[in-house]
Amino acid sequence: MIIWFFPSPPSLDINQEPHIKELHAQIQMCDEILGTMETLLTGFQEDLGSISAEIQTLQTQSLSMNIKLRNRKTLQAFLGNFLDEVTVPPNLIQ
Repeated sequence: MIIWFFPSPPSLDINQEPHIKELHAQIQMCDEILGTMETLLTGFQEDLGSISAEIQTLQTQSLSMNIKLRNRKTLQAFLGNFLDEVTVPPNLIQ
């Protein structure tokens, strides 16, 4: 046999009506504040997404620039060696 126990409904005291109204007003105010915070956080999240996209673009550009710089240094070294081998010393010209 199963016995169910249900709590009795709370008794409402007429003297508590102002407290209940105040509690209701505070809950509504909290809801409004939370709604505002949600809006702010959503905007912040969107801004972070934009910043993340910009960072990825900058990283891609940085990688490209590093490759170009490495290629230029390699070419500079090659051309420097080539010019050293091809250049005629001044004493041979006279």
